Amino acid sequence: MSLLINGSKTITIAGTQLQCVEVYTGESYTLPFTFSNGEGTPIDITGWTFATTVKWYNTVVTYPVVQSTTEDIILSDTVLISPQPTPNPPTGMVASIVSATAGTGYLYVPATINGGQTILIDSATSLMAIINLTVTRTNAFAKTDVNIEPIGMIIRYI
Repeated sequence: MSLLINGSKTITIAGTQLQCVEVYTGESYTLPFTFSNGEGTPIDITGWTFATTVKWYNTVVTYPVVQSTTEDIILSDTVLISPQPTPNPPTGMVASIVSATAGTGYLYVPATINGGQTILIDSATSLMAIINLTVTRTNAFAKTDVNIEPIGMIIRYI
């Protein structure tokens, strides 16, 4: 099962590919997604449920002088924020099904964190969020499968 966020870039962190969407302060996004099989055919997601969680980090974001398709941004000095903002996920963040038979849905990322909560960060860094989508579904053996999909990396510039 693969998940594709429409309009995203792909980056690699510690050997793991993540889809990257850059979000500037004050912007909100509705990110369409599609679940598909190995051949790219949409998967019927009838009866699936979604939940989101977020981990917040401070990081330094720079861009290479010559951009390529494999390296569009460089992250360094990434530090987990402690304590993490609550509630998790942020107020207003939701993942929902649009067409179960076509395997499509969306993730809504609100313009503010928890209704306007400010997260203190160093002025030299950016705020980064790794968003995970927890997918719960019943398999062909009537057992519950739970998959956690890292669906993207949201960067908010301060």
